[in-house]
Amino acid sequence: ASMYHCCIKCVRRDRGQTGKEFWRAYKMNFKQGVLGTILCGVLIYLVLVLYNFSSVLIENGTQGFRDVVFVFGMIVYTAVVLSFCSAFFPALSRFSMKFPQLLKMTFFMSLRYFLRGVVAGALMFVVFYLVLGNYMLVLFVPAPLSLLFTLFYEPVLLKYIPREMTEGVDDWYFEGADRREEKTKTENRRSGILGRLGRK
Repeated sequence: ASMYHCCIKCVRRDRGQTGKEFWRAYKMNFKQGVLGTILCGVLIYLVLVLYNFSSVLIENGTQGFRDVVFVFGMIVYTAVVLSFCSAFFPALSRFSMKFPQLLKMTFFMSLRYFLRGVVAGALMFVVFYLVLGNYMLVLFVPAPLSLLFTLFYEPVLLKYIPREMTEGVDDWYFEGADRREEKTKTENRRSGILGRLGRK
């Protein structure tokens, strides 16, 4: 969560000092981050247990409809877990709310943007196994992954922040959206002018 916060604020928005922002976000998100890490660890452990069990079924050959349903359910559960776990820490980095509310919001957000979450979760899983294979990668891989996650989740997180509630505060997270909106307006004006010139 702290790394995501630094990637979006310090790298993409060029605001603040990286070390200072990281430790401020770390202290702010520590308790809920620990709870979220434990929860995601348990959910992913269950994925591995179900995967081992379904591997046995597949090796023995699925004997009936019940086994096929179990394997299909395992695949769906895995996709939901990947989507939820990949969305939890970006949401934690952005919102201050009680833990149950954060879980609820993250769950519905991960379902609403399911495909985006599954792809992000699969990338997270691949990086996890790469790090297990070579522990030195933990020094280099998480930061690029967090930066990539900002591309996945920043447009989503902005939809959950009412703009009118941030008036009078430093709403730096809207800067990217503002630039995109201004670029779109400029392109629309340019195409309108070119269109009128073409008609003449």
